[in-house]
Amino acid sequence: LFSYFCRYHRTKMFSLGIILILAGSVGAVSPFNSTIGCAHRNLSSTVVLSSNQKERRLAKKSSTVSFYAMGDAPYGFHESTRVFPRQLANLDADAADFAIHLGDMQDRTAHCEQTDYVDMRAVLERSELPMFIIPGDNDHYDCFNRHRAFHFWEKHLGGLHENWPLPFRVRTQESRPENFAFTYKRVLFLSVHTLHRKSIKNRVEWDRIERQNLKWTLNQIANFDEVVNAIVIFSHAYPTKVNYPNYWKGLSERAEMLDIPFLLLQGDAHRWVQDYPFKAKNILRVVVDRGGWADPVHVTIDPDSAQPFMFQRRPLLKLK
Repeated sequence: LFSYFCRYHRTKMFSLGIILILAGSVGAVSPFNSTIGCAHRNLSSTVVLSSNQKERRLAKKSSTVSFYAMGDAPYGFHESTRVFPRQLANLDADAADFAIHLGDMQDRTAHCEQTDYVDMRAVLERSELPMFIIPGDNDHYDCFNRHRAFHFWEKHLGGLHENWPLPFRVRTQESRPENFAFTYKRVLFLSVHTLHRKSIKNRVEWDRIERQNLKWTLNQIANFDEVVNAIVIFSHAYPTKVNYPNYWKGLSERAEMLDIPFLLLQGDAHRWVQDYPFKAKNILRVVVDRGGWADPVHVTIDPDSAQPFMFQRRPLLKLK
């Protein structure tokens, strides 16, 4: 009963820092073939829920959701022709509800020709699992002609998920149709279009996109926070306090008002990170391993558990 209560209690006390440090130490010893849980607890007190809170949470009882996440791949000919197709083929369709690519389907040296996007869609469509994808900076913003590249991305990879039958309805943002959202098994999933800070060439343009991302995020949360038990945000890059101050602040303030766990899942940095960099300490951030260095991570969400987000990292299997 204690773990049930403390799952909902948000704390800023030093005890949480101790838990995170210990969790990081465990992950450093055995990064792969292990399940890493992320809980939000306050070990110094027990929260007594009101009868209304108990009734609301019982009404929102949910089952688990599982999916695979990958990003920053394939880079180069070998990964494109051998590694990445094998990774998709090895996804267990019985162990997940969908899969998502977190952007950067090519490296910075790519020519960003239309055939690159056509070929990527052809590979992704072979997946047994429904696939989602969000744009990364390598996919358009770092290209020689970024506007043409983004047109290719929208034309060939936008709406990728429509290739599979889905048990939920996918919503898209009118002003930024690459941003999508859906609710499934009492979890709200949504994506935002972000870039690495070094890629931002036009600050005015990106401030506008930041405002659109924030509006989209807050609207989705406002529309569904009463009927979901957890919220997952897919982002290519980390919307930092310095480079995305309005989004960082707006998301933190909204999350602090809710008693549900958040996960911001991103790519871009290439190496595994698991931390709480937002002001709201019920927002867990995870950076997935780059696809050329590890197989897609398997994520399980059980909002009714003391550890709502579970990650099974998978080492890169050697090709025969």
